[in-house]
Formats: sequence, structure tokens, C-alpha cells
Amino acid sequence: MFKNLVLGVALFSIFFGTEVSAQSGYVEFLAGQSELSTGFDSTSVSIYGGSSLSENFAIEGGFIDYGSFTDLGITAEISAFTIGGKFFLPLEENFAAHFKMGMAFYEIELLGLTDDEEDLYFGFGGSYRVSDKMALTFDWMKHDFGAASMKNLGFGLAVDF
Repeated sequence: MFKNLVLGVALFSIFFGTEVSAQSGYVEFLAGQSELSTGFDSTSVSIYGGSSLSENFAIEGGFIDYGSFTDLGITAEISAFTIGGKFFLPLEENFAAHFKMGMAFYEIELLGLTDDEEDLYFGFGGSYRVSDKMALTFDWMKHDFGAASMKNLGFGLAVDF
């Protein structure tokens, strides 16, 4: 997981260079429900940070804690770092839809062992702007890793800076 974290931080640093205006950044905090393809679900928590490169596109990185999944007394914990693009489609003055895709760097802990994987993710969602600097947001994402997949639905708050 450490080498994946270093790679993710390096990519994040490249995309979020000092040349990007401070007015174009945002942070999102989400809480929701994750569902493993095996039928188990858990509470998830996510944090994303991004930088808008235009009105319709941002580079975004984040961390998702999918929670713990227990079956027959065995618990698995799954989390991921993400880096990717987010495409915005303004629909009305205060409402926008988005589509996102990128790379996810997963860590799966099971029976005291850790497995690191990386794979593509995609998702969509929307936001409703409640002020110049804040928006209510929702996000649905799907990730495949190994023979399983993860779906995550989150609701939260985005803050611009």
C-alpha cells in the first residue's frame, strides 16, 4: 500500500501544482453506504480534494473508507486512495451533474494480511449550491478489484476555497 500511496501523492502533486489558482479548489466530505458484490454492506466515509481546471473539468484526489465487512466471524476492511478527473454539467443555476473516472489504489485487510490492488473506477452524482462557497452533494461510484466489485453511495458537503 505504501508504494501505491507514494504514487498517488506524486500524481496528485503533479496535477495540483502551485500554478493553479487558489479560487478553484474544493474539498468534499461524504458519508454513505458501501456494498460489496458478495451482498455485504457497511457505512462509508469519503474525503475528496480537487482543483477546477475549467468550468466543466476538475482533477480530484481522495480517500474512501468503505468500512468493515464480516462473514462467518471473518472481518475484511477495505479503503482506497483515488486520483482522477471529474466532469461537470451545469443543469440549472444552482444544480450540476457530474461524471468521474480515474484510478483507485485499494488496501484490503483480511485475517491480518494486507492486499494492495489498483483498478479503474467510475461514478456520477450531482450537487446543489447553497451559497457561493458551499454545495450539498451526492456521489455514486463503482470499483472493481479482483473477483469482487464495490458500489458506494455518499451524501455530503462540498466547500470551495
